[in-house]
Amino acid sequence: MKFFRCFCLALLASSFASAAVGTTQQTFQLSSKVYTLDFSLGKFPGLVHRFNNVFCLPLPPDPQLKEISYALYNNNGIYFSHIAYRDPTVLYVVTSGVPADRSVEEEIGILAARNEIGMRLHAGHFTQFQKTGLLGLSLVQIVRNARQGKEDSPFPLARNVINVPNGRLVSLSVHRVFVRGGQRIELAGLRYFDAPVDSDREQEVIADLSEFVERAADALQSCTANLPVRVQQ
Repeated sequence: MKFFRCFCLALLASSFASAAVGTTQQTFQLSSKVYTLDFSLGKFPGLVHRFNNVFCLPLPPDPQLKEISYALYNNNGIYFSHIAYRDPTVLYVVTSGVPADRSVEEEIGILAARNEIGMRLHAGHFTQFQKTGLLGLSLVQIVRNARQGKEDSPFPLARNVINVPNGRLVSLSVHRVFVRGGQRIELAGLRYFDAPVDSDREQEVIADLSEFVERAADALQSCTANLPVRVQQ
């Protein structure tokens, strides 16, 4: 990986509070400057996106990648990054703390139960299942017609789902949530479509974004597994 360089958030999170990762809407306030790497005028050279010893994600050279931004929210308890591509796709990595007495299995179970509320409110929009990998048990969720919220409710910390006439697909998000070293790590991909997707193509576009997020999840797990495990406070 000689083409990679590493960028890390210079600010250290002094505390890690539990964040809502699900359907619960709450307010999120910036507690750092928003840092931006702009590649709109040139090719993205590749780098390793990393936050302390919480996670690292290799991003290979990609002419479609145009911008990366990152910041801290809620008294430095939440790390948020936004990786935008030239097609209408955005990849997010968000981290927040897990209570010290909670196991990985318990946390994944709590998140799954919380997501069930959204699944009942928006029947037909959510698919959810659990998966294992290098970082252990994780939660996968697919959301039809997901939307970004207001500035104080950044996606995927808060998610909106819109109702579209005839139930056609106009946007899609795929999420993968891991728990490691007392930290919740959510990787999410959000894609908007120029025109509503016909039902006979829906599974194809879901599979395409799922594969994109899964490749990123594999890279994140492979890199993060080599980092020292944070001591849970």
